[in-house]
Amino acid sequence: MVKGLKVSVDLNLDAVSSPGTVLGTRGPLYIEMQIFRHVLRSEASPSIFPVLLHKRLNITHIFPYLTDPGQLASELAKQMISIKLIQEGALGDQILAHYAASARDFLFPTPSLSDTYPGVHREILMNRTQFYTGLLEPKLEFR
Repeated sequence: MVKGLKVSVDLNLDAVSSPGTVLGTRGPLYIEMQIFRHVLRSEASPSIFPVLLHKRLNITHIFPYLTDPGQLASELAKQMISIKLIQEGALGDQILAHYAASARDFLFPTPSLSDTYPGVHREILMNRTQFYTGLLEPKLEFR
């Protein structure tokens, strides 16, 4: 039997907010997340901000042959997580905003002075693309 360490991720995607943003096209929006070679998508939502997602994502990944937590930390630093805000359209899907970070930085963020309970409720600012017409970057809220 092969020994290894198992990482389980349980995320609750709450909303994508961008105050004052009105998109030029009306196609539905969804979040796509790539983590540990898995691609997860939320259900399509109307293109009106805030986009309420209320989606729970569960991912389990086993790192074979790893037995030391230090090795796991360095392996998580090599793994990338990608999150995209995508709008469905008649000419194909368009990426409106994206976020990328190492799995270690995303799953185990450094504590900040503003959070009362680190890791309980988090938010990330996504980088907009040329297809995003809003002035403010969209913010993904999750737990």
